[in-house]
Amino acid sequence: MDVLSYCERLVCAGFLVFAVRGVGCGDSLVDALGCAKVPINVPRGFNYCFDCAYMFKDVSLSTLRLLRSGVARGIGVPGLPNCLVFIDVDPGFTSHVHVDRLFRLFPPDKCFVEATPRGGLHIALYVDDPRLVDRLCGVKGMVDIKARGYVVTYPTRLLLMISDRSVEVGYVKLSSVDLWDVEACLSKYFDSVKRLLDMCVELKIASERGLDANYTQIMIIQKIIKNYRNRLEKTDINELYKIDPVTGLNIDEVRKLLQEYDIDFK
Repeated sequence: MDVLSYCERLVCAGFLVFAVRGVGCGDSLVDALGCAKVPINVPRGFNYCFDCAYMFKDVSLSTLRLLRSGVARGIGVPGLPNCLVFIDVDPGFTSHVHVDRLFRLFPPDKCFVEATPRGGLHIALYVDDPRLVDRLCGVKGMVDIKARGYVVTYPTRLLLMISDRSVEVGYVKLSSVDLWDVEACLSKYFDSVKRLLDMCVELKIASERGLDANYTQIMIIQKIIKNYRNRLEKTDINELYKIDPVTGLNIDEVRKLLQEYDIDFK
């Protein structure tokens, strides 16, 4: 399906959709993508806060006009305004973990899943309980939780000029589910999201300790994480300052480590 037809389906389903330029240039893929993903009919880009000053329908209809005229080549879909949360998985994670492992956590016949031009993934879940969103925190360089932000999404194709060469890249839908069909609820898949975040921290710790990111070593790191949790949640406060029997770290060192990975296990 082309981007205009897909956008029409989204608008008919009541989605807020805005237009992105779809053309960008830069010295690297990252720079060119950043330029190409800039919205052109809403202000402030990634920091834009959707409020009553901008009516959903007006923005979405202007997006359709921009696509039809050729001014825009792609679409951006925000999270919470559409009752969605996007799990934005970076290439830094997918390069170490096979996609089939993620599909066991987020089945593509129930969740919307797409591949991004840089090799990451977007996973969309329906937000049935907004309070759960505030209990999730991404892991820097691995996973971002985009509820109040947005993602550029399928079937957008971006035309990039990188240094002196031109390349076209796109978003590829890997699921049988489309955005307007998402029924996988955050409450049902909350544990899957937490497990994904755990896996990210495991990889970070494995890298920090110079371990290869294979499943055997990751299972060892998983036990370390579990030990952290037990100590943080169940141990008497006076015991927290003793040496951790698994890692050799005291609780201050453990907390510092977790803060570096931007995640809170409480």
